Amino acid sequence: MGESLNREYMSLYDYKFNTTPFISSLKSDNNFIYKNAIGSGVLTDIAIPSFFNMISKPDGIPQILSSNTCLFKMAKENGFNTYFYSSQSQEELKGIKSYLCTKHIDTLKDGTYFTKKKDTASLDENLAKVLDEIDFSKPSLVTLHQRASH
Repeated sequence: MGESLNREYMSLYDYKFNTTPFISSLKSDNNFIYKNAIGSGVLTDIAIPSFFNMISKPDGIPQILSSNTCLFKMAKENGFNTYFYSSQSQEELKGIKSYLCTKHIDTLKDGTYFTKKKDTASLDENLAKVLDEIDFSKPSLVTLHQRASH
C-alpha cells in the first residue's frame, strides 16, 4: 500500500524501468492479486480509510463508522488472518487508526515497532522482515503500508 504512489511508474504495471522488481516477480503467482485503483485523496488521513472501507463517493464518514464495508472486517468474517504493517510512525498514523476497524486486525505494527520512538518512521525495507512472522498456510490479508512511496 503506497497511497501516493502512481502505478504509471511501477514495472508491475509495465513501466519501462524496473522500479518494482520484487512485486513484479510475483505477477505470475496465482495467489498474488493486484488491481488498478484510484486513490480517493492525496493525504494519508483520507486515502487509507477511504481505501480500506471502499468509499466510492464524498462524505464517506458514516460508511466508515459503520464498518460494514471494511476490508479487514470482511476478511475476518471469511476466515482470514489480518495484518497491517506500516513504516509510518505511531504519531503519523494516529489520525487514521480509528478508521481502520482495528478490532478486526489481528496484528497491527507501525514504524514505532521498528524504531522504538513514537514519532519516528521506519525504513520501508523493514516491512519485508515481518513477512517471516506470518503463517501463509492460512488465508491472510496482509497490508504493507510504505512511507517512501510518497
